[in-house]
Amino acid sequence: MLDYLVSVGRFTRETAAKRLEFIEHPLWRTYVFVYTEGEALLRRWLDAAPPERRIDRFGRLLREPLTPGTRIYGIIYVAFPMAILIALYGFLFPPKKKEDAPA
Repeated sequence: MLDYLVSVGRFTRETAAKRLEFIEHPLWRTYVFVYTEGEALLRRWLDAAPPERRIDRFGRLLREPLTPGTRIYGIIYVAFPMAILIALYGFLFPPKKKEDAPA
C-alpha cells in the first residue's frame, strides 16, 4: 500500500507513511467516513430550511453545540408535517378504483 501511494498517489514516502498511520490508528481511522457523513447530514439540515433562513441556520451551527441527534430532529421536524399532510390527503381523497375491464 505504501508503494502504491508513492507511485500512483505521487506522495512522498513520508507523507504516504503518515497517511497509512492515520488510517490504521484506532482513534482516527473512522474520521474520513464520519466527516463525510457529517457533511451530508448538515447539508440536509441546511437544505431543509427555506433559502432565506439558511444563513441564520448556519450561524446557529457556529454558535451552538449542535449534535447529530439535534440535526436529525431538525430534519424530521421539517419533514414530518409534510408527511402528515400527504397521509391525510390520501385518507381524505383515496384513489378511485378502476372498474374491471370487460373480458
